[in-house]
Amino acid sequence: YPNPAIGSFYVNTREENTGIIISDLSGRVLLEHNAEGKVDVSSLSSGTYFVSLVYNGKNHVHKLVIGN
Repeated sequence: YPNPAIGSFYVNTREENTGIIISDLSGRVLLEHNAEGKVDVSSLSSGTYFVSLVYNGKNHVHKLVIGN
């Protein structure tokens, strides 16, 4: 949250060792983050992205919109 994001968003899970992968719509990985909490996306342009939360051998994908 929040979605749409402006500059950053937060990830809160109950799982330890959560990997966060942000990719564009073509699947190209743009950012990787290895902890929950605040994720800085200020380097990304406005648009739609996928956020993958990886934990316990599973991959959970969510859509993220980044605004101005």
